[in-house]
Amino acid sequence: MKKIDRMFRQHDVAPADVVSPLYRQLTQEWAELHVTPSTPVTVRRWGRAEKALAGFAMPGQIVDAIDAAGHDRTNELLLALIRLFQRGHQLAGRVVLQALLPKLAKTATHAGGMCTSSSDTWAEDRRHITLAEFWDVMADYPVERRTSSVASNPVSYTHLRAHETDSYLVCR
Repeated sequence: MKKIDRMFRQHDVAPADVVSPLYRQLTQEWAELHVTPSTPVTVRRWGRAEKALAGFAMPGQIVDAIDAAGHDRTNELLLALIRLFQRGHQLAGRVVLQALLPKLAKTATHAGGMCTSSSDTWAEDRRHITLAEFWDVMADYPVERRTSSVASNPVSYTHLRAHETDSYLVCR
């Protein structure tokens, strides 16, 4: 497992060696969600609203299931979470974000396009832009129409939007 994948797959304890302030904040938040008493109650409630999520008690279990699942099951799980997110369940969106963070981190790395700056500030800006674009893409994702390649489509849309945003950023 690559370092970027390991960083986003520790559910109970935030990794200590995360350099990016944004990724450090996200990994700490993720670990905190797993000790928040309301989290398992919320996740179990999702199983009643979305059959695909029945049997899960913690967000990390869902992320692990997405990682281990075949294509159809991955689509089923992600679509259920995105539907919940679009109905106002922010935690469901956060689970999708966590599941796709390794891909989004790669997208953020490449969002600089022709920018050759190695500035940590610019790299962090690209990370923020990529995740903001992803959140926006997920809010409008057509769950009824786009039922396949759910692990790829939102990331691809985010990549395109991040490149659009990047086109007016000036590299330093």
